[in-house]
Amino acid sequence: MLQIRDLIWGLLFIGCAAAIQVQITPTQGEISVGKSKFFLCEVLPTIRARQSEVNATADVGSSALLACDADGFPEPTVTWAHNNVVLETGDKYSLNGDGSELEIRDVKKVDEGDYTCIAKNKAGEKSEEVSLNVFDAPKILGSVTVYTWEGNPANISCEVDAHPGAEVVWFRDGLQLPNANTTNMKVYNTPTISYLEITPDSQNDFGSYNCTATNVMGAESKEFILIQAEVPSSPEIQQVEPFSSTAVVEFEEPVSMGGVPIIKYRVEWRSLGQEWSGREYDAEDGET
Repeated sequence: MLQIRDLIWGLLFIGCAAAIQVQITPTQGEISVGKSKFFLCEVLPTIRARQSEVNATADVGSSALLACDADGFPEPTVTWAHNNVVLETGDKYSLNGDGSELEIRDVKKVDEGDYTCIAKNKAGEKSEEVSLNVFDAPKILGSVTVYTWEGNPANISCEVDAHPGAEVVWFRDGLQLPNANTTNMKVYNTPTISYLEITPDSQNDFGSYNCTATNVMGAESKEFILIQAEVPSSPEIQQVEPFSSTAVVEFEEPVSMGGVPIIKYRVEWRSLGQEWSGREYDAEDGET
């Protein structure tokens, strides 16, 4: 005999998959069960990422696999999106048969970010984020030559592209800088650039300096050269156009800059029998 408590449990268990016709006899506390009517219902998808974060290495031809599992009724379709763009199988991406696995080929730094796994059926839609972290070994950027002269401070810049961030160390002749013998050198670091400031005391301070950047993915070294600047050659006057109280002088820039940019020109003139006068002009003003 089916008791009322059994009926309640049965309805909870069956849920929306079946409807049961019942008849209750109050005096006996008994029920009888008639024919059952079954029908199908729609169940909102559930979705689970196999890993919430995936790590990959950039620029070595490696691939990354992102995966999620979805349930629901009807069986949901699974798609992937990145930066609000739905991804499809091609040269860059590959999806397995049910869409639950996304392979990203030849991973680059630009591939880093959140990828959305989307499960959808007639009952609705659910999504889950999977983060792709792209690591890369240090790459050192920047100009390798710097010009200055004795007594003039110069900064050698070692710009490093690395993820995770790299530790940067300066060397000269195998010795780390600065040290007790290099009081005229200082190191300043930012998250992406290390600056070696040198104020040359003598000819010995000119030459090669080594920057080495290291993280868990690897290391890279690069040689930078500090060169003594020379006096620039003289500009060549092309034409002088005199007026009553002024003159326009056209000249060519010096053939040799001496290794450093020219920021100003000094022009001097005098009238017969008078003292020389002069004025400085910014080089960016062009012809003067």
